[in-house]
Amino acid sequence: MSDSGERDHFSPLIVSDSGESGPPAIGITPKPVDFSSPSTAAIEFEEFSLIGPDGHASSQHVQPEHMEAFNEYLFENYNVQVNSLLGIFIVLFCGDYSPPKDELPFSIAGCIAIWKTMDDLEDGYDFWPFVDSVGSAGAEPLDPKILSDVENGEISNEVLFFLAKNVFTECEGISVCGQGRTLLVEFPEISAEDFAKRLDTLPRAITKLPFKLEFRNGPLELHNGPLEFF
Repeated sequence: MSDSGERDHFSPLIVSDSGESGPPAIGITPKPVDFSSPSTAAIEFEEFSLIGPDGHASSQHVQPEHMEAFNEYLFENYNVQVNSLLGIFIVLFCGDYSPPKDELPFSIAGCIAIWKTMDDLEDGYDFWPFVDSVGSAGAEPLDPKILSDVENGEISNEVLFFLAKNVFTECEGISVCGQGRTLLVEFPEISAEDFAKRLDTLPRAITKLPFKLEFRNGPLELHNGPLEFF
């Protein structure tokens, strides 16, 4: 990945003896979200994103009051006791209760959400995503008619389908992440040596497409574990 690989660990929310948490010092406002497709549902906030101005995920640029409100939001809505940020991923450790799987978003505040349990944390679960930031081949040109569907930094499903069918023909999935700045392309898992050879054939960018390209060897481990979220 292009970021430094540093990990942010957010402390668990402190709850009063009565079991009730007080209101955050500064509120945060979730934007409307469409849960008709949980695999693409994204929760964003009016006040902040975990993706900073440089395009990297971090909490350094977020006001402490907003982080406090964010932790409380996760606790009240998803029973998240602890969350950990690494690159474009946020790992969320839930207690013994969490909403149904069709109410769990794919991404939160610009980062891909990985849903785990507190049992996983106690068992020493650790997540280190190995995503290659760029390919080694030249930039891939696209038909201008296809690029015309990319407006104001938004990419349509039609464009994603076109990329999957015509550019990344062996991929298993393409995700838009990092506050809409990165295309993460997942390929079937092969040996590290063979994947390195594959990277030599993959483009480092798509001409005139305002997205970074990152590639993964094997599917993302997003929603698994004892609660069987997905």
